[in-house]
Amino acid sequence: MRTARSVRTVAEEVGAELLTHADPRTSRPFRHLRRQLQQLSLAAQEFAEERDAQRLASCMARHACQLLNVDYASVAFYANGRPDITAACRGGTSCALDESPVVRALVEQVLQEHSPRLAVGDSNEGQDWQDILVVPVKGLHRKVIATVVFVNKKTERPVSDTDVAAAVGLARIASASVDRARLFGHLHEWSRSLEMLLSFNAAVNQRLEPPQMVRQLLENAARFLKAGSGCVGLVVEGPQGERWMESEGRWEDGQWREWPRRWEREEGMPGFVLESEFPYFASIYRHDPLSDPDLAAREEVHRCVCVPIKSMRGEVLGFFQLHRPPGEPEFTWQEAAFLESLGNTAAVAIENARLVESLEARNREIKRLSAEHVHRLEEERRHISRELHDEAGQALIGLKLGIQVLSGLLPEEAREAHAHLEALRGQLNESATRIKELATRLRPPVLDELGFTAALRQLALEFQQRLGLRVAVEIADDVELGNLAATSLYRIAQEALTNVSKHAQTDRAYLTLHSGRNGELVMVVRDEGRGFVLDQPSPGLGLSGMKERVKMLNGQWSIASEPGRGTVLTVRVPRDG
Repeated sequence: MRTARSVRTVAEEVGAELLTHADPRTSRPFRHLRRQLQQLSLAAQEFAEERDAQRLASCMARHACQLLNVDYASVAFYANGRPDITAACRGGTSCALDESPVVRALVEQVLQEHSPRLAVGDSNEGQDWQDILVVPVKGLHRKVIATVVFVNKKTERPVSDTDVAAAVGLARIASASVDRARLFGHLHEWSRSLEMLLSFNAAVNQRLEPPQMVRQLLENAARFLKAGSGCVGLVVEGPQGERWMESEGRWEDGQWREWPRRWEREEGMPGFVLESEFPYFASIYRHDPLSDPDLAAREEVHRCVCVPIKSMRGEVLGFFQLHRPPGEPEFTWQEAAFLESLGNTAAVAIENARLVESLEARNREIKRLSAEHVHRLEEERRHISRELHDEAGQALIGLKLGIQVLSGLLPEEAREAHAHLEALRGQLNESATRIKELATRLRPPVLDELGFTAALRQLALEFQQRLGLRVAVEIADDVELGNLAATSLYRIAQEALTNVSKHAQTDRAYLTLHSGRNGELVMVVRDEGRGFVLDQPSPGLGLSGMKERVKMLNGQWSIASEPGRGTVLTVRVPRDG
């Protein structure tokens, strides 16, 4: 094989000589040159219309094969000095990339010297090729952005200087198209990056459970880093403080599959990152000592990276693991750093979710304790009411009978003594009435004896009799409530009507109870009194007490009021309250 040499000047001189002396009717070189010019014209049209870099590379390989009528042609686009997009053509048909050491050596020379290189084979060395030509494609600032390789095996027609000139012309025609396709590719990548960032942000900001949230993040990260599959898991802490990794599913082919796994410390890649708090790389997964046997048996799992999800305090909360199939590049430290930063964002969301869960658990506990407290309070009220009605009432009745007996024993002449006894009888009657009223207010017997709706009507009647407040009551027929909800709504209605009588400066109120649109029970207490300003703090505890009772029932509470336009209190509670 003779030494590769630069051929641009020779090609231009020979090409000009052929065009000057060739006879269009008889010259074979002229006809060959005319065919090449037509092929270049056709290539220029197709290159100008192609926007996708991969399809452009395939188109260039096909035209290169046809332009010089060679057996094999390949094209490589370069990014950061490394080929990232390749295409090959054999006999006019796309094929797999297959380059010999000679081709790789010529490509290295072209990348260093920025000029075409031609190598001629030597049959004595047993080579199966006649010529190999490598031509650079130069972009802006005269930087090599692609290479085109021509491999000719036809011994009867070696690559001529005219062919070299045609190949250089093809490279020049393709230059602008390669730059443009690269630009469109970058725009697509930027757009995809923006979409992924928005997806990351949406996944983190959604109120999802941590397992769902990290799954969404892994899907987006896999698409962003062009990984074929992956898995994700979270740390689980046992009762004795022991910690391990757990995963419920594996992502592949665009969907999640059931894949329950558990890794103790230093067990598998997740166990390694739990212990080391450091990313782990596997260039050939099936040969890695920490690989999973199930995944190692899958052809699509070849490259692997596993990174920890760490909190702000450096505590490992979980892991991300991504896989690439054979033929794809290894994961880089830059990609691992991206996954770690994504993990840091996920960790904040995980900790926030756990704080919210803890807060909600405490709120549920407080609500349970509050309901239990109200229940015990109502039971104590029922007990005190019964004691007042039975014990104190019976004692007063006994005193009244004793006074009556004592009055019968006194002579009629003892008028002063009879007057004192009569006064005592009057005081006893007043005390009995007050005790009865107090017992009723503590726990109205009608609430236990006749039910909730009857108790509300009795409550309205009492306000009219005692305070002169006429209450119009309207209750639907389908009202059914549990004991806690019935007691709470009764107390809310009692407190609301008390506020009306004290502050509204009106003698009319309206109380309605009906079913809402979603099946809940709706109670409304309304008046047309003087109203008040909602932003001003209330001096009493009535409104806050009503609000707490509604919260205890998992209901909703609202109040509307304006000076001079009355007040409307609306309470909505579920029927199973």
